[in-house]
Amino acid sequence: MGTGLSMKRRPLIAACAVAAAVCFMPMGRAAELVTLRNGFQIQCDHHITAGGSVRIYLTAGSDDYIELPPSEIAAVA
Repeated sequence: MGTGLSMKRRPLIAACAVAAAVCFMPMGRAAELVTLRNGFQIQCDHHITAGGSVRIYLTAGSDDYIELPPSEIAAVA
């Protein structure tokens, strides 16, 4: 009983510590915003044209992409 923290407060303190850690994590920012002809927008790291299609890379890696025909893309900003 001399632990200094009651058992009921420990989960609250742990949750606050996790929330504070998340607040101070660096936030990723997408480098491009792709607007599709249907109005949807996709935040992505970058895009390239490959074999008549456009690859929209969601991350900087080479394996995480969506491939679309160029006619589906209205704008890239």
